[in-house]
Amino acid sequence: MNKIRTYRERKGLTMTELAEKVGCTPSALSNYELGKREPKQELLIRIAEALDTNVDALLGREQVRDPYEEEDELFGYLEELRTRPEMRMLFDTSRNMSIEQVKAIVAMIERFKDG
Repeated sequence: MNKIRTYRERKGLTMTELAEKVGCTPSALSNYELGKREPKQELLIRIAEALDTNVDALLGREQVRDPYEEEDELFGYLEELRTRPEMRMLFDTSRNMSIEQVKAIVAMIERFKDG
C-alpha cells in the first residue's frame, strides 16, 4: 500500500487532507500507507479517486504509465535543452524543417545509435 503515499505526495496532499477527502482518520491512512492494515474496498476506491488514479495502480497490479513520470521525463528533456548547447541547436534547427527532413535526421541518428 505504499503506493498510496507515493500518489498522495505527488498530489501535494498531507495525510490529514487526504483522510478528510476520503472519510477516514489520518492514523488509519498511515496504517494503510505503511501496510499495517488494508482499507475496505469502498475506501480504497475513494482513495484512488481522490488521487486521480485507479485501484489497480494503487495495488501495483497494473502497469500504469504514471503521469508524474511523464512529467519528470519532460522536465529532464527541457533541462537538457536548456543546459546542452548541442541539444538546443538540434531542437532549434529541426523546428524549421519539413517532416521529411526531420525523419531523415532521426534515421541518421538511429544509425549512429545502433552502430
